[in-house]
Amino acid sequence: VCGGEGELLAVSTNGPQIHLYRRDGGMECSLLKGHTQAVISLASGHGYLVSGSRDQTAIVWRREKSEANDKPANQSLVSPSSYQRIDTL
Repeated sequence: VCGGEGELLAVSTNGPQIHLYRRDGGMECSLLKGHTQAVISLASGHGYLVSGSRDQTAIVWRREKSEANDKPANQSLVSPSSYQRIDTL
């Protein structure tokens, strides 16, 4: 799933984490943790990422924005804090 206005690729690989990769080079730039079993679905849009898991939960993650210009914080390199967990369903 592409997120962050297309510059990120979110991937799950049979585990409870979500790996975020930069599309302009393929370097892993973040690891999102929150599920206890394998992530089996991902969706993104409008600055949000939603993950569904075999643990029967969905987590909504929000891309943090910088206050100065309302663009994603640290666009050149996404840090683990660039997505914030905002809800578990």
